[in-house]
Amino acid sequence: MSSELRVDKIIPTGGVPTGGGGGIIQITQGSTNNRVETSSQTFVESNLSGTITPKFNTSKIFVQVSADVNNNGAGNNIILTLYRSIGGGGFSNIGHSTYGFTQLRGDGSRVHTPVYIGYLDSPSTTSAVTYKVYVRKTAAGSGNVEFPAQNGQNSVYIHMSEVSA
Repeated sequence: MSSELRVDKIIPTGGVPTGGGGGIIQITQGSTNNRVETSSQTFVESNLSGTITPKFNTSKIFVQVSADVNNNGAGNNIILTLYRSIGGGGFSNIGHSTYGFTQLRGDGSRVHTPVYIGYLDSPSTTSAVTYKVYVRKTAAGSGNVEFPAQNGQNSVYIHMSEVSA
C-alpha cells in the first residue's frame, strides 16, 4: 500500500520564525548554454531565464543563479543582475542599478570563474513571475565579456523556489 501526502503550505509547529518562511512549496529551473558576448556598459539581456507561478501572493521567491563567466580580456569586469517580469509585463532590474548582484573583476586575460546570485524576492502575486539574468561590462578593458564562458559547452542555471511566508 502506498500513501500520498498533499499540502499547500508547511508551517513549523512553533510557527514561522521572524523574517523567515515555513517551507518550500515548489521549485522551478531554467538553463541555457547559449552565450551572450557584449561590450555594452549598460545591462543587456542574456539567454538565461526562468518562470515560476506562485501559489500564494504572500510567498517569497528564492532565486539562485549559478554560472561560469569570462572577462575575455585584461581589465574587463563583468557585472550580473536580475530583471523581473510579473504577469507578462515589462522587465525591471531588481538589483543595484549600477553594480547588479555580483561582478567578476579580472586583471588577467580570459579569466573564467564561477559566480552565484542568491536573492529572496517578494513579488506579492499569483501571476507568472519571470526572472532573467542581464550582464554588462565596466568601462575598463577592451573587448567583450561572456556569459556563459563557453558557448554551447557550459550550462548556466537559474532556480526559483517558492517559500511560504
